[in-house]
Amino acid sequence: MYVKTGLALYKKTALSFGGLFSAFECFFAVFLFTYLRMLVPAYAAALIAGITMTVSVVLMPIAHSLINRIRSVLLGRYHGALIVATLLSSLLFCLLFTIPPTASMAYKASIATVVLLFLSFSIQIFSYCVFSITVRVTDHGDRLVPLLQSTVSLLSAAVVIVLTLFYFDYTAAGIAKIAYIVSIFILAAGCSVYFSTYTVIPKLIKTEPRAFRVKAEYARFFRLKKAAAFACAGRYLSMTAMLTVCLSVVPVVALWQLPGEGLCAALASAAFGAAALRFVFFRGPAEPSHYRIFSLVGALVFIGGVAVATLLPLWITLPTLYAYLALCGCACLCGAGYALVGTAYTGYMEHTYSISGVTRGTYKCLKGMLTTAAVATAVVILSVFDIVSGSTVLAVGIAGTVAVCCIAGAALSVKGEQLGNIQKS
Repeated sequence: MYVKTGLALYKKTALSFGGLFSAFECFFAVFLFTYLRMLVPAYAAALIAGITMTVSVVLMPIAHSLINRIRSVLLGRYHGALIVATLLSSLLFCLLFTIPPTASMAYKASIATVVLLFLSFSIQIFSYCVFSITVRVTDHGDRLVPLLQSTVSLLSAAVVIVLTLFYFDYTAAGIAKIAYIVSIFILAAGCSVYFSTYTVIPKLIKTEPRAFRVKAEYARFFRLKKAAAFACAGRYLSMTAMLTVCLSVVPVVALWQLPGEGLCAALASAAFGAAALRFVFFRGPAEPSHYRIFSLVGALVFIGGVAVATLLPLWITLPTLYAYLALCGCACLCGAGYALVGTAYTGYMEHTYSISGVTRGTYKCLKGMLTTAAVATAVVILSVFDIVSGSTVLAVGIAGTVAVCCIAGAALSVKGEQLGNIQKS
């Protein structure tokens, strides 16, 4: 449902500041596993992340259905849920990354479990509401808001990278300092979307059936057509590979025996590689055959960068300057590979949406669920390697996991695209 709103330029600009949410995504993908391991043993980190995020994914179809049944003119179909999710996300984010490592194990484990459960749930709701509001209040074909959102997203992610240079020192206190600032970004992102669009709340009200049928609601998400199921499985595996690397970047930098500045250098190099390739291929591949080429080449480049970054420090010890150069080169390759794979999956997922038979909002919600599940899987995988212990196990495990997941993800996505073409013909 698109509504013709004619938002003023300043409101469109304010709406685009929802892209500040990228600061959270960047921070969460880099520091979640590291901070959990500062709090609890590896087995507890695996249990906490695995259970809480799985539960939040399972509950999301219910939240999606309830949000779409809100008819309040005061709260709006999405705006009430958005402001609650914004406040909760910002508060819980601060709480999670400021749990004192010196507290008792029972306290740390219980607080981390409760906070991470509600945080992962509220973040999914936040993302879904922001997307749903944005696509409905911007005129069809409007390119200004997406362009401004992308710009804000890049800048907010860059801020996180810069903050690591000033605050990250392999301690919980350093991570907490960055978390306080990022929580403000979350709050600003939600408020920007809310206050720039609250005047159109009545236009977003839509009559939905009052009856809530659990089986039908879950069927929307978990009983997809075969082609769409293959494509979603491919995205899940590929995201697991990418997030395994992101969540392990702190221990990998430690393998190179570099200080906290090494993390900033690695993140900046990866961002540069990704941005450069994204700029070159900003339109994305137009044909399914191009998806396959992009995903294959991107996976190989990504796997190569990860393998060298994780295995090289096991074989040789480089002087600090050469260690920086080698790590940054590997990170740049990883970023370039990620950009190619991401460009391919934009095509894959658009194709999946076209044959999935669900609304765009439901599909956005499904992608958020897949990402959350991938985060949980990556934390569990890294925790298993940590339990076995040893830098060799960690390095080989990361490289092997990335290789298997990238290749399997690409294969399943290609299969889904091919099946989708058969269904459409």
